[in-house]
Amino acid sequence: MVKGNPNGECFIRIEQPRGEAIYYTKGNGTKYLDCFRLRTPTTSNIPPMLDLLKGCQLGDVPLLILTIDPCISCTER
Repeated sequence: MVKGNPNGECFIRIEQPRGEAIYYTKGNGTKYLDCFRLRTPTTSNIPPMLDLLKGCQLGDVPLLILTIDPCISCTER
Protein backbone atom coordinates (compact mmCIF):
# COMPACT_ATOMS: atom_id res chain seq x y z
CA MET A 1 0.00 0.00 0.00
CA VAL A 2 1.31 3.43 -0.96
CA LYS A 3 1.16 6.08 1.74
CA GLY A 4 1.08 9.79 0.98
CA ASN A 5 0.65 11.38 -2.41
CA PRO A 6 2.88 9.87 -5.11
CA ASN A 7 4.61 12.27 -7.44
CA GLY A 8 6.46 11.14 -10.56
CA GLU A 9 6.26 8.08 -12.77
CA CYS A 10 7.23 4.43 -12.59
CA PHE A 11 7.66 1.78 -15.32
CA ILE A 12 7.96 -1.88 -14.28
CA ARG A 13 8.41 -5.02 -16.39
CA ILE A 14 7.62 -8.36 -14.74
CA GLU A 15 7.96 -11.86 -16.16
CA GLN A 16 4.81 -13.92 -15.59
CA PRO A 17 3.94 -17.50 -16.62
CA ARG A 18 2.20 -16.30 -19.80
CA GLY A 19 4.92 -13.77 -20.69
CA GLU A 20 5.94 -10.23 -19.80
CA ALA A 21 3.56 -7.84 -18.00
CA ILE A 22 4.19 -4.09 -18.07
CA TYR A 23 2.92 -1.65 -15.44
CA TYR A 24 3.13 2.14 -15.86
CA THR A 25 1.94 4.66 -13.28
CA LYS A 26 2.20 8.44 -13.15
CA GLY A 27 1.36 10.46 -10.04
CA ASN A 28 0.79 14.20 -9.80
CA GLY A 29 1.29 14.72 -6.06
CA THR A 30 -2.40 14.29 -5.17
CA LYS A 31 -4.25 11.20 -3.98
CA TYR A 32 -5.33 10.49 -7.59
CA LEU A 33 -3.04 9.10 -10.30
CA ASP A 34 -2.67 10.86 -13.65
CA CYS A 35 -2.16 7.61 -15.50
CA PHE A 36 -2.14 3.86 -14.89
CA ARG A 37 -1.54 1.39 -17.71
CA LEU A 38 -1.17 -2.38 -17.64
CA ARG A 39 -0.21 -4.51 -20.62
CA THR A 40 -0.79 -8.18 -19.95
CA PRO A 41 1.04 -11.00 -21.75
CA THR A 42 -2.15 -12.12 -23.50
CA THR A 43 -2.48 -8.67 -25.08
CA SER A 44 0.87 -9.06 -26.81
CA ASN A 45 0.29 -12.74 -27.70
CA ILE A 46 -2.99 -12.29 -29.61
CA PRO A 47 -1.63 -10.59 -32.81
CA PRO A 48 0.90 -13.39 -33.56
CA MET A 49 -1.79 -15.97 -32.77
CA LEU A 50 -4.05 -14.49 -35.45
CA ASP A 51 -1.29 -14.98 -38.03
CA LEU A 52 -0.75 -18.52 -36.76
CA LEU A 53 -4.43 -19.41 -37.29
CA LYS A 54 -4.49 -18.35 -40.96
CA GLY A 55 -4.72 -21.41 -43.18
CA CYS A 56 -4.88 -24.00 -40.39
CA GLN A 57 -7.46 -26.75 -40.07
CA LEU A 58 -10.56 -25.92 -38.02
CA GLY A 59 -9.90 -28.86 -35.67
CA ASP A 60 -6.45 -27.41 -34.82
CA VAL A 61 -7.78 -24.01 -33.66
CA PRO A 62 -8.50 -24.92 -30.00
CA LEU A 63 -5.07 -26.51 -29.57
CA LEU A 64 -3.29 -23.56 -31.21
CA ILE A 65 -5.14 -21.09 -28.98
CA LEU A 66 -4.19 -23.07 -25.88
CA THR A 67 -0.49 -22.83 -26.81
CA ILE A 68 -0.47 -19.17 -25.67
CA ASP A 69 -2.58 -19.99 -22.58
CA PRO A 70 -4.87 -16.96 -23.06
CA CYS A 71 -6.45 -15.06 -20.20
CA ILE A 72 -9.55 -13.61 -21.87
CA SER A 73 -10.48 -11.47 -18.85
CA CYS A 74 -7.03 -9.79 -19.12
CA THR A 75 -7.85 -8.48 -22.60
CA GLU A 76 -11.34 -7.19 -21.84
CA ARG A 77 -11.40 -3.39 -21.77
